[in-house]
Amino acid sequence: ACATVALIAVCITSDRFNTKGPFIIGCLSVTCIGYILLLADVNVKAKMVATCMITAGLYPTVVLTVTWLGINTGGFTKRGTTWAMGEVFGQCFSIMGQKMYNTPPRYMKGHAIALGFMALSMLSALVLILWMKHLNAKKDRIVAEYAARGEAHPHINRSLEEEYDFHISFRYIL
Repeated sequence: ACATVALIAVCITSDRFNTKGPFIIGCLSVTCIGYILLLADVNVKAKMVATCMITAGLYPTVVLTVTWLGINTGGFTKRGTTWAMGEVFGQCFSIMGQKMYNTPPRYMKGHAIALGFMALSMLSALVLILWMKHLNAKKDRIVAEYAARGEAHPHINRSLEEEYDFHISFRYIL
C-alpha cells in the first residue's frame, strides 16, 4: 500500500516538474533510512516502518530510473540498446539478491550490501544530474555562438537517429 501511494504520487509530481534525478535521489534517501533502521537493533514496529520506507522508496525509483533512461537516450536504436542493458543489470541484481540474503535471522549482510548499492545509486544519480546539466549548458553555448554569428548549426537539420542525444537540439531531462 505504501509503495502504491508513493509510486503514483512521486511519478505524477516528477512529471509535473519535468525532472527525474532529484526525485530518484529523494526516494533513494528514504530507502537508505529504511535499511539503516533494519540494520539497527529496533523493535518490530520500527522494522515494519522501515520495510514500508524501503518499498515506498524503491518502487518509484525503479519506474523513474527506467523513464529517465528512456527520455535521456536519443535515437530508437540507442534507446533500445540501453533498455536491454538496463534489463540485464536488473536481472543480475535479482540473482545476486538470493546470494547476499543468506545470513538469517536479521540478514545484516544483505541489508548492508543493499544499503551500499542505494548509496552508490544516489551518488550516480547526482553525478548524472551534474553531467547532463553541463552538457545542456554546453549545447546552449554552442547554439548561442552560432546565433550570434547569424548562422544555424551545421547539424541542425540532421535527424535524431543520425545524431542520437548528441543532436544540438536535444536537451537532457534532469
